[in-house]
Amino acid sequence: MLHYAFAIVILCNVASSTASTVPALLWSSEKSTSNLPEVKVHEAVSSEDFHSLFLEPFLKSKTESAVVFLQSKLHVDDFTKYADVYSVESDGGSFKHTKRLMEDNFSLEVPHVLDPNLAVEKLKSSYEGIVYTASCLQDVENLNLDDQKPFLLIIQLSPINKDDQESTISQNDESIGAIIDHLEKRNIKYSALFTGLSQGDDLKADADVHANRHLLETAVPSANGTFMNASNGQIYVYLREAYFCLMNSSDSKNCALNFTMLPTELTADKSTRDNNTATVVLDFPKAGDGSMYNLQVIFSVQNHPDRWVITSVALNLTSEHEKGFNSSLENATLSSGTMDFTLPFPYSFHCTDMVMYIDALHDKSVAAYKGSYVGLKGFQMQPFNLQGNYFFHPQDCVPYFTTPIWMFLFSSAFLLAILYFGVIMILNLSIMDRYDDPKGKTITVNQGAE
Repeated sequence: MLHYAFAIVILCNVASSTASTVPALLWSSEKSTSNLPEVKVHEAVSSEDFHSLFLEPFLKSKTESAVVFLQSKLHVDDFTKYADVYSVESDGGSFKHTKRLMEDNFSLEVPHVLDPNLAVEKLKSSYEGIVYTASCLQDVENLNLDDQKPFLLIIQLSPINKDDQESTISQNDESIGAIIDHLEKRNIKYSALFTGLSQGDDLKADADVHANRHLLETAVPSANGTFMNASNGQIYVYLREAYFCLMNSSDSKNCALNFTMLPTELTADKSTRDNNTATVVLDFPKAGDGSMYNLQVIFSVQNHPDRWVITSVALNLTSEHEKGFNSSLENATLSSGTMDFTLPFPYSFHCTDMVMYIDALHDKSVAAYKGSYVGLKGFQMQPFNLQGNYFFHPQDCVPYFTTPIWMFLFSSAFLLAILYFGVIMILNLSIMDRYDDPKGKTITVNQGAE
């Protein structure tokens, strides 16, 4: 009887080739994956934990060999593009052998793994049996593999061709299937790992690339901005420019105080973070005319298992000179209007032009400054779930229902109302219910004499 176990890890690099986060799929036809740790969808597994909790108990065995398939580039989008995932009767597309192995064995998914390449290197250095390397089925056939002595076999798959990724991925999937079939024919018990070393240069995230273009937009956003690494590398912030307008009750049409601020690498240095809360502080000392104002924008952030939320935004404004602002705004609440401040794991927050008004309706102490606002251009931040040296994919700050959407809904409702009443009126038309029959007796209506 053929005995084998198979585990495969499908990796996609989200941030960079040196610090990647990947989903992982583990399966086995002989040993159950129930003995592996339970993994939550929102949790990222470090390379150390992945090696000690998954690879060692699943790939290191005194009775089973281990096979590692290494591909130069692999991304989760590859499965969306080339695996025919939207077809109910799909055979897996370019990943048909991978799909077959997943369906034929006990399986477990690990959604996020940080830098799995380190875990593979640790497995290689700590493996007690013989280590072989190969690049194709022919190399494996030429190896003197002993089905009684466990070994570690590392397969270097063909590098991904940037101009024809689908073809290269399909060839590598065919190689995996052929090598697996060969090991089964030789009655070799084994566990296996399939991994990508990087996501590819064209899929790397960039702090300023996420300034989305909109309908009728002609200007290209400026690429000049500042990336800030705060709280010992726990918080990432990016900003191109900030501006401030202070209104007062005496002149509600013009800004009594108006200036623009450019960030530096130290602008977010006062930001802090612990396990589930973070405070992102944008500090602009000596801002405005004559460098006489100190301005701070403070974001309070709460982390949840499946999302993180910006719970509040506050403004602090003080003056260092007597000729400047004659009072102070401390913890003045800024209102975001309809902006979406709830972010799914592990996305970053991004806003091309974010304008927040002082919430004078709820704070009587700043009622005189109603209409004042702070603007942030090219703003992006991520205080939780960092996936390496780059921001994760952004979620823009647009509201769920934008003005064009409301226009479409109202216009559609108006037209549907006209159609509804038109149909009702047509259905209520009265028509004659008696007609002359040419072949029958003529209908005669007697009229009495007057």
